[in-house]
Amino acid sequence: MSKITALKKTFKGNSTSSGKKKLKADIEQLESELKIKHEDEIRRYNILYGDKDNEASKSVHTGESDGEEKGNHSDGGNSTKDELEADEDKGKAKGKGKGRGKGSKSDVPKVETSKQDDIEANINLSGLSLYKNTGGGFTSKSQQRKMKKQKKMEEMMLEAEKEALDMPNYEELESAAIKNTLKQDNLRMYEIKADGHCLYSAISYVLKAEKNKEYSVSELRRIAGDYIRDNMNDFAPFMDIDMDDEQAFLEHIDEIKYTALWGGQIEITALSQALGIEIHIYSASNDYYSSGAGGYKCTVLKIGEGSERGTTESGEAVKLSFHKHAYGLGEHYNAVLRNQ
Repeated sequence: MSKITALKKTFKGNSTSSGKKKLKADIEQLESELKIKHEDEIRRYNILYGDKDNEASKSVHTGESDGEEKGNHSDGGNSTKDELEADEDKGKAKGKGKGRGKGSKSDVPKVETSKQDDIEANINLSGLSLYKNTGGGFTSKSQQRKMKKQKKMEEMMLEAEKEALDMPNYEELESAAIKNTLKQDNLRMYEIKADGHCLYSAISYVLKAEKNKEYSVSELRRIAGDYIRDNMNDFAPFMDIDMDDEQAFLEHIDEIKYTALWGGQIEITALSQALGIEIHIYSASNDYYSSGAGGYKCTVLKIGEGSERGTTESGEAVKLSFHKHAYGLGEHYNAVLRNQ
């Protein structure tokens, strides 16, 4: 049986068709020999015990005597069977009458079948696939791979969750750095809805609150788009558009004016120049390490500084805050106002 186990391992690792055929033949040969040996053991067992059971059965139904039945199997008085049965009777006498009654297990030899079961359970030569006994049934190789992959994925997810717990909260660090700087400048943040129009909504809100000047979001988009179109040579080099493709440039202008396309520094610069105002952007970055706010430091980008009109009528620039980590969808702008 150990040879069969070894051949199965070789069969599993062999990738060639001819090699598998030879191994299959060797395994079948060994199993055939094992089967013959097993049948021989059963035959010997029947010689010792099986015929006696048949005798008892026949004597009940036909009234045949033990002597008559034994006579059918005698070989001149020198039968090995008779000698074995005589030894068995002596053993019974020594056991004080404790015979091999019906259902008794005392005289049934223990046959080790675990290895034989493994041979039959672990290999399926007709399908050329291996199986593993899991105690509750059989699991195919593909199922085992799937279970192993699932377990690995669960381990990876658990590890990712552990790492996430150890990572800093960038949203909180960024917000804390900006708010600390605003507090020092006697300023406060006003939350703007994240809908793709946040830049124009924030500027509109500050202009109304600080300058008492009303511009709708659609008006600010139109002003920015028209100004960029009229000054194409100044803006096109900084846009992700082929300068020779005028049609693509005009289509982008229409997106700025009529869709929820997110606005950035190009649109801020266009509004600053078109409206003649300064626009200050407060943002936090961990590129500049400091002792406060977990390594984040707030900086101020001033766009349109030194322009003809420079500030709002109240003497203040339009102020916004820029956030990279506030929302999962991307960057965002909020309005910044003076504390009353």
